[in-house]
Amino acid sequence: MTSRQAACALERVHAQHRDFRRRLVAISGRFINTPFRLDALGEGPGGTVDRDPLFSLYRVDCQTFVETLVALAHAPRLDLAPRVLSQVRYRDGRVHYKARHHFPTSQWIPLNGRLGVVRDVTATIVPGAKLRVLTVKVGPRSWRGKFRKFARLGSAAPSGVYQLPVLPLDVAIANAHRFPNGALLNTVRVPHRAYPEPISHQGFIAVVNGRRVVRQATQLGKYPRVVEYPLRDYLVRSRAYYRRAPRPMLGVNVQLITESPRLRKLVARELAKQPAARACAQRTGSQRVSKQ
Repeated sequence: MTSRQAACALERVHAQHRDFRRRLVAISGRFINTPFRLDALGEGPGGTVDRDPLFSLYRVDCQTFVETLVALAHAPRLDLAPRVLSQVRYRDGRVHYKARHHFPTSQWIPLNGRLGVVRDVTATIVPGAKLRVLTVKVGPRSWRGKFRKFARLGSAAPSGVYQLPVLPLDVAIANAHRFPNGALLNTVRVPHRAYPEPISHQGFIAVVNGRRVVRQATQLGKYPRVVEYPLRDYLVRSRAYYRRAPRPMLGVNVQLITESPRLRKLVARELAKQPAARACAQRTGSQRVSKQ
């Protein structure tokens, strides 16, 4: 798909779906089979550490897949999406490696919660279910071993105590039919002092023809890419997969993705400053549609 075709497709999604969550579902479906690449995005050619592109529709990892969905669902024009994406990926939208949200629990979730992008709904999936609340402590001593590269963040590195509610995996499997449409699914692993981040994977929950599915960018399989699985099957497979890992899967954290008033205002300002012709003409009901 060319950039113009992508821009045209995005305009059509926004024209067809006034509801934000429906846009998320429609856009996420278009990413199925998009190639996986770990650390897919960076700070662009001018980056001091990571010079991967600031924005791409052609490669994603599990986190950048979700971030790109959020940006595209807010931006009615493709040229505005990178600006929105920067707000989601960086503190105050300042594009710099040190300002990037590297860690879900201590950076991405709380900061995007303040931005109005996500809202924790873990406790609402199964009312009355006993949750596990993880206490995650991070500080200078966290940046050792495989995480030592983050010591370069200096004072910008996350520091403090963070709470993460977790729905036990067996409860999640038994209640997969209760998960909300348009939610971020975080895979939470058993805590270990050598790992300052308990979340190891992220996916997007969609309701398609009455079925709950998870769409995720995965590096597993012969052709790493964005795939779709029935949600319950995915959770069962995850339990089996992580059972063999040094840190088994503890459960899931669920964040409902919401339309951010701040991002909506940002888009409105940008549209006012940069009026531009649409990438494609919208079809009207009077136009003929070819039959196959």
